[in-house]
Amino acid sequence: MPGLTFGGDRKGLGLTACKHIVQRHGGRLYVQNGFPGAVSRVFLPAAGHPG
Repeated sequence: MPGLTFGGDRKGLGLTACKHIVQRHGGRLYVQNGFPGAVSRVFLPAAGHPG
């Protein structure tokens, strides 16, 4: 199923679901892959200010 990730015994919704949820709230999601791991940044508009 697209958007789902399965690694070892961990199960998650994945970045596709995260991106969808953030965008529905007027925000943006940025992910940068690097060493030793990835960095995720979530930007959401302040309350009362449309994104």
